[in-house]
Amino acid sequence: MRFGLSSAFALAALGLTGCIEADSLSERTAAGAVLGATLGAGIGATVAINPPLGATIGAAAGGVVGAATGVLTMEPRPVYGPVPARDTAAANEFYDTWPLFYHMPPVGAQTPPPPEKRG
Repeated sequence: MRFGLSSAFALAALGLTGCIEADSLSERTAAGAVLGATLGAGIGATVAINPPLGATIGAAAGGVVGAATGVLTMEPRPVYGPVPARDTAAANEFYDTWPLFYHMPPVGAQTPPPPEKRG
């Protein structure tokens, strides 16, 4: 019973943090802390001899670890620079030449035209 209840709470926390678009540092830290505290409480209640004490200690430790993980896994903001325009085509003479050891198809290797309609 304890394992099922703690697993349900952990899955609920996973579902709730998936709803947050964690782009800022504070959102990412809060989501990590909630997820870590929930998982820590579930694991602490499952493993400990005294489940309320284990849940309390697990929630405190899991919140700290989850917040730190949320901060450390934050992606850096992308930096976009200007892209200069080209003066020439990017695929210059691509269709005019054949690579080494490749041969042009034979002249008669094409699909025949459809038959003419009668009537």
